[in-house]
Amino acid sequence: MPSPPFWNSVVPDLPGITVALSLTPAAVRAVDEIGLHGYLLLYHPGPIPPEHAATLAMPNVRVCKGVEGIRDAVRGLERWFACGVRVLEPHARLDEEGDRFLSALNETLKAMRIGLVTNSVLMPQFFQNALDNLPAFVECGGVAGLKDRAKHVPAVIVSAGPSLARNVDLLKGREDEFVIVAVQTALKTLLGRGIRPHYVCAVDFHPTLSTRFFEGVTAEMVEGVELVMMPTACPGVARAWPGAMRMTGDPLLSAILEDDTVASRGMFPTSATVAHFGYHLARHLGCDPVILIGQDLGFTDGAYYSAGAAIHQVWAGELNEFNTLEMMEWQRVARGRDSNRLVEDQQGRPMYTDAQMATYLDVFNALFRADRDKGLTTIDATEGGARKDAVEPMTLREALERHGGEYHFLRYVPAEARPDGSYRREEREVIALLQAMAGHA
Repeated sequence: MPSPPFWNSVVPDLPGITVALSLTPAAVRAVDEIGLHGYLLLYHPGPIPPEHAATLAMPNVRVCKGVEGIRDAVRGLERWFACGVRVLEPHARLDEEGDRFLSALNETLKAMRIGLVTNSVLMPQFFQNALDNLPAFVECGGVAGLKDRAKHVPAVIVSAGPSLARNVDLLKGREDEFVIVAVQTALKTLLGRGIRPHYVCAVDFHPTLSTRFFEGVTAEMVEGVELVMMPTACPGVARAWPGAMRMTGDPLLSAILEDDTVASRGMFPTSATVAHFGYHLARHLGCDPVILIGQDLGFTDGAYYSAGAAIHQVWAGELNEFNTLEMMEWQRVARGRDSNRLVEDQQGRPMYTDAQMATYLDVFNALFRADRDKGLTTIDATEGGARKDAVEPMTLREALERHGGEYHFLRYVPAEARPDGSYRREEREVIALLQAMAGHA
């Protein structure tokens, strides 16, 4: 039986997903009942009985062996979950396990909902950004040439969480021992401390804030630093960046240019945030281990951003004796008070995070588990923030001493752009047409 297509398959009175917490006769019957109109998600940690092997091998059945495997089991089923979920009665002896599974599934569904809503609302903006980035897209290189360029070299991914100030200074003078990948919000923090990353990542679509992260940054300051960005990011980023740049492939721009830019440029898995994008870049480079700093994913010390973060400069015009930086940080935390929740921090203590960062944590945990299963190592040297799955927690000092060495990673090599920087005639015509349609000609 072929995999059930989503279109023309939704039945009003039948939910998209049926969840079974044990392999009961009702679960087996549900496979036939669903047919091509949905999926069965079965929680079954034990071996599959031979008499049910053929049924559970059907393409509309997903078997989850444990709570940690939920995200992998439901990958690609977001639209079906949006059509509704029903839960079959669990077997009595699996009540406790079933409760754990349902709790974890509920958190996963919350993450799916945030992703679906975000994509639905922002899709027009992503589309417009990709079109506006087309001139820069055809001029710069892609990421295909970076594949395994830093094989087995350790990487440090620098995010802008509130704990960053605790240990970021330890990177100074050790830049050649590690591949340093910074999110755009942490760039100025690094440059202000005399630390030049090898790569800076940008995915933010926001038309105002995105360019503020590069205000005052000169070509001399980022010599040897490459910006790696998604074509759907704010086009002001490409215009404001004074150094070398790469963009990943994009299906929309491939269709417009009638060229397979996804294959020729390379493309990363979908990234929920710039930190996920940076993690994908490090693994694409072949880096191992990958060391995380500033990746709190929670309100460490009651703050949202690290000291000196670029967003603080954005807020500068609003500060006065009645509206301090600390108050602005608290407002950012309190903004999601209705969705804030308690999670465990690195030391097993309770700390607060919000629904958005909990979703990002869930995505990260799935990536970390998948890479652990491949034999790869992820080190959480944040020294604060939420506890993460499948990582080795340690201080940054220990991580640097344990994995540092004389790697002398080669900095910026000119991307595979055309020597004269010119467009092909066809590309010039496409760009002129799009600009005319947008009223920019």
